[in-house]
Amino acid sequence: MIPQNTNATLIHQFLEVADRLRQIGDKVGKQEGITTQQWVILLHLAGDDNMTYLQNNKQEKPLMAKELAEALHTSRANITNLVNVLIGKKLVIQVADNLDRRRKRLRLSSEGSKVVRRLEKHRNQYNDWLLTGFDEKEKLHIIKFMKSFMTTFDQPFGKKSKGARPKKA
Repeated sequence: MIPQNTNATLIHQFLEVADRLRQIGDKVGKQEGITTQQWVILLHLAGDDNMTYLQNNKQEKPLMAKELAEALHTSRANITNLVNVLIGKKLVIQVADNLDRRRKRLRLSSEGSKVVRRLEKHRNQYNDWLLTGFDEKEKLHIIKFMKSFMTTFDQPFGKKSKGARPKKA
């Protein structure tokens, strides 16, 4: 028997939340014929300021597939497959980079923009439902915790810089 461990329980809870959010995303996205991963790509291409990657990497040009791979923490091959499906559905278009025509940048098509707008209503409804009971201060505290937690992934395993975690309030 494996004894209960707070760290293991917390990580398992994160995994369960992520899985449930993906299930909701797939259910909502199914209305438009897309998966959660495809929806997240559309949100990045739409310039959604709620996306962590876009908060940390201001974009002046449309994203490239390699930037989407970085944003979604996945392989370039996986992004290429997902993007090709979205191109096939006419939700995304490729455009040549102004400086290097060999580079392809990705933009939402007009239909892709419409899909994002239609899904935004459902996204907001689910988010409101999921976060009912949390006041603004609590939500901001959770965001602060998650940002601090995410900095751990940028450090070598087994090493933590001092002061990486905010002091308890």
